[in-house]
Amino acid sequence: MSDVVHLNTKAKAVSDCFTKLANQKTYQCQWRTNDQWARLVWSFYRDVLSPYFIKEDLDGKTLDMALRKDKLIKINLSNYTVGTNATGIMCRFFSPRLIINDKEIKIRTYCYISVLPFTAEPQPPTGKKWFDTLPPTKTRESQRCKRVRSDDPELETNEENTVDSIADNQPESDCCVKMQMDYEYDPWDDIKVRKLFAPLEDEHPMDAIARRIDIFMEARKTVEGYKNLIIGGDPYDNCTEVDKIKLQDKAMYLIAALRFALSSYPKSTWSKCCEKASETCSALTTPYCQRTVQDWWSAFKVNDGFIHPRGAEG
Repeated sequence: MSDVVHLNTKAKAVSDCFTKLANQKTYQCQWRTNDQWARLVWSFYRDVLSPYFIKEDLDGKTLDMALRKDKLIKINLSNYTVGTNATGIMCRFFSPRLIINDKEIKIRTYCYISVLPFTAEPQPPTGKKWFDTLPPTKTRESQRCKRVRSDDPELETNEENTVDSIADNQPESDCCVKMQMDYEYDPWDDIKVRKLFAPLEDEHPMDAIARRIDIFMEARKTVEGYKNLIIGGDPYDNCTEVDKIKLQDKAMYLIAALRFALSSYPKSTWSKCCEKASETCSALTTPYCQRTVQDWWSAFKVNDGFIHPRGAEG
């Protein structure tokens, strides 16, 4: 329990320091990677944060975790239009391709920008993407010949032979490591994908999936939760017990299908995700085929709800 309390306190301290720095005009209206922000926060608030980081410095992953533990910041991270972002803190991500020792590695990197609350995201220069505006990060690549330890003074006076090179927009690397980075398009950022998962304006499809999963999960927590799945709710309690059970079944199947989509789409088709959900959930409740699960999703995603089971009179 004490570890959980310490983690929450640590996250609160990081998010508070980040917010203070992000509110300074000097650091607004500029996209930075999580690591770049972490270094800035650490340099300004080392005295405040050092008690929580005894053996390590603040890094980008810790910053990501801290910001998402702050509920107000979290719910506003994907709000990019005028009048929607109460904190002014926004988040996007890209997947740079790193080639390290001839091995290609793709790492998702979260980036943040701060603007005045309820202000729209700044538009990049014509012909550029938002990630083209990231400040350069210097990479130090060294080929170092180790100094020979000897009693011979001539050998002792030989200095290390170091060759340094600088690469832009790349994280720091170790010795003898060559890195190459380019930007690739997000496979989820596609018209067909957006049509399938129906995200809100400026909402990433994966965030839209996670938001729907939360809706279904909440609906399964209480006896009255089924009402959250009906457009307009069930104000007159006209749903029968059978209706309520079927709505809970729909929630279960769609939670499974959407979770499969988060982990395997687009490598696996949506039809395949629904098929897996059908196979999994049919063993636990009333069996339904993947075609039925797809139909449920097509009906739900339009307004984040189902039509009342009793029809208009419901």
